Amino acid sequence: LADDGVEMQLGRRMVEVVCRNNDVDNNAKMVVLDDGSTVVADALLLCLGRQPSSLARLGLEAAGVDWNLKEGILVHPHSLRSKSASHVFACGDCCSAVQGRNRKAI
Repeated sequence: LADDGVEMQLGRRMVEVVCRNNDVDNNAKMVVLDDGSTVVADALLLCLGRQPSSLARLGLEAAGVDWNLKEGILVHPHSLRSKSASHVFACGDCCSAVQGRNRKAI
């Protein structure tokens, strides 16, 4: 993931999300973390407690994301990158990397 520019902030909690320079028309957002550091992002997506059956309402097909009710979003197991949409990453119970176990929130 780091090779693709993904920066991990392990052990940190998000405190606030603000528009950079207070410009609501600017797509860039700034995330303030609990240690006071900031991360700039073009887009944020937060999904908690998603199970494969809940993905139907998201319209993933429009983004070119392949998924199914049994496995969820189909990802490469080591990178967690979507097999069909390289700009999408998925982890946890909503993706195919979780196999052979009870799909409850982790």
